[in-house]
Amino acid sequence: MNFTSKMDDLSNSFSNHTAPKLIKKEKGSRFPLSNSKFSIPRSSYSQQLLQTFEALIQEHYIDDQLKIGDIAKKMNITKNQLYRKIKALTSKSPIAFLRSYRLEKAIELLENKPDMNISQIAYRTGFNDPNYFSRTFSENIGMTPSELRRSLQLAVGSGSGQW
Repeated sequence: MNFTSKMDDLSNSFSNHTAPKLIKKEKGSRFPLSNSKFSIPRSSYSQQLLQTFEALIQEHYIDDQLKIGDIAKKMNITKNQLYRKIKALTSKSPIAFLRSYRLEKAIELLENKPDMNISQIAYRTGFNDPNYFSRTFSENIGMTPSELRRSLQLAVGSGSGQW
């Protein structure tokens, strides 16, 4: 089975317009899964799609010109298909997923690279505007990058084990 036909299968299984997934009940009758206490694990293909998407994000997140359409092309699906699949699998849009990944990397740099200034961290994590980076960071994390760095330094200083 090639990549495109797998994408068609996945598209059918995640479309909002398809019939609900059904499981068999006693005597051969069927009932919607949503009324059941059972859950169906993600298909191996949907896991593979998500892993491919995550791998591409990890590989290219530094590129401030990265577009979700470019990732979709690399995955041989349309931008709309990618949006629907990632939204269904993660409850985040692809761009929100990318932004979250970039912010996680920024937190790692704030913690592990005290010699880097905030602008350098912004550029190193794929943001082309340090002001936008700080604003996005504050909205998503609840504090500015500088405040987080200060709190991390205080936590390390107070946890030094000195009596």
